[in-house]
Amino acid sequence: MAFNATSNNVIVRIEHKDKTTESGLVIPQGAVPLPDIAEVISVGPDVTGINVGDNIVFKHALAYAVEIEGEKYVNVPTEGVLAILCEDN
Repeated sequence: MAFNATSNNVIVRIEHKDKTTESGLVIPQGAVPLPDIAEVISVGPDVTGINVGDNIVFKHALAYAVEIEGEKYVNVPTEGVLAILCEDN
């Protein structure tokens, strides 16, 4: 399913990853909080400086998570984007 972010929002994709403890206990993705870093898959028309493919750090309090067809996505307004990760030069 394709969708686009609106106004000053970005849509990020959250990877489904179960965590395993050192003792081998598997903790399902739904039992742990959202990760702090995610890949941008769509940017709204009013967004500047953030591009599709960027990895961002975002504020969870402003994010809205939704699961569509087994994939977890998060809508983040630009004021919730704390940083864009860059490669070391």
